[in-house]
Amino acid sequence: MDADHGHQRRATAHALAPAMGLQPARNHRPPPPGFSTEDGAWTWLSTHLGALEAAVTAAQERRLLLLIPQLVHPAWPALYRLRPLELWLDLHTRAVAAASSCGQPEEERALLTCGAIALRGLGETGVAVRWVRIALESATLDEDQHSRAEALYQLALCHAANGETTLAIELMTLVLDLRETAPLADTHASALCRLALGEIHLASGQPEPARGYLTRAARAEAGDRFSLGRALALTGQIHAQQGQHDAAEGFLRPALEALEATGAAAHLAGVQESLGEATLRQGRLREARRLFEVARVRYRHTDARAAGRMAPRIRALRPPAMPIGPAPDVPNLGGFASSSGTAADRG
Repeated sequence: MDADHGHQRRATAHALAPAMGLQPARNHRPPPPGFSTEDGAWTWLSTHLGALEAAVTAAQERRLLLLIPQLVHPAWPALYRLRPLELWLDLHTRAVAAASSCGQPEEERALLTCGAIALRGLGETGVAVRWVRIALESATLDEDQHSRAEALYQLALCHAANGETTLAIELMTLVLDLRETAPLADTHASALCRLALGEIHLASGQPEPARGYLTRAARAEAGDRFSLGRALALTGQIHAQQGQHDAAEGFLRPALEALEATGAAAHLAGVQESLGEATLRQGRLREARRLFEVARVRYRHTDARAAGRMAPRIRALRPPAMPIGPAPDVPNLGGFASSSGTAADRG
């Protein structure tokens, strides 16, 4: 099997070189780019997603099916941060089919649970549930505890998206218990469960349980700017729900700072929208309008519905146009005034 994988890797590298702007050559290895900042790395990734799509297409055309999951699954963190939802779903749909054809159940389970996130983002929660249940049944059959916990985590989020709060909390609490005990004990994974529980409680109007989960998550994820930014942003939303808009801003601004370098455009847009709301409630209309405009631009690349939601809010905050009335009297300046016409004439 390893020899077969090696053959397919070499064949794919040769076949994909033109799509990636490379010249095929024996033993050719393009040098990895150097990044001085995390933001630079995310920017580079965002401009090379097209190469990933081309690579998957070329591998598919050449029936190099073993390579497709290997190309797609490692890219899911970038897809999650950058959130090109249609591309994300397309790549995972093709990779799931390839993994299934090649008899790779573990890869298939991972791809199904990751692909379910894109489906939820696109509003296809029912399909997401079907994907997750397939992964859950497979993991249970193979006694794969890690994959089972991942599938239950995604299933809880699907129930939350459907407004089934009680079931979502029960499932996420179960996953938290699994991730805090051997053999699945994992501090980061536990913190993600607490983030999710905080968000679910917040969305269902239960701010105090949400605050407790988010505080513990932020403490555990202090070194991870992405998770820390999410926890701070959600805590800011708790204060906003309670009418404490100045306190909300105190959490949302550091959340924005934490997320700026992570490439998480959709999350940044959400924080900027929340921050715009907080400044609006404090009477700073011009600043609120600017934040809404920036959020709208970011949403355009990740969530067309959210971008559309921002448009009327921005219009409502624009200053009223100056009324156009009759032109004031202008003294005769040697014929120039008489030829200039009125304001209406000039359009």
